[in-house]
Amino acid sequence: MTCNDCLHSEICLEQYKGLNQEMMFKECKRFVNKVDVVKVVRCKDCKHLSKNKFFCTYYSMAIPILENGFCNRGTLKE
Repeated sequence: MTCNDCLHSEICLEQYKGLNQEMMFKECKRFVNKVDVVKVVRCKDCKHLSKNKFFCTYYSMAIPILENGFCNRGTLKE
C-alpha cells in the first residue's frame, strides 16, 4: 500500500509537497484505505427526496429525514 491508496492522499500530498512519500507513509497514523470506505448519498442529493424536501419516498410511505441525513438506500439524482 502507498499514500495513493489512502482516503486522505490528496490532502496530505498537497500539504506535504516535496517530502518523500515512502517515508510519509511509514510515519502516517491517519491512513484510511479507500477500499474500506463506503460512499453514501446525502438525502439532499437523493432521488428519493420528496418535493417538500422533508421526507424520503423510498418506501410507499413518507419517512421523515434529517437535513444532512443519509442511508444505505440513497441513489443520486440524475
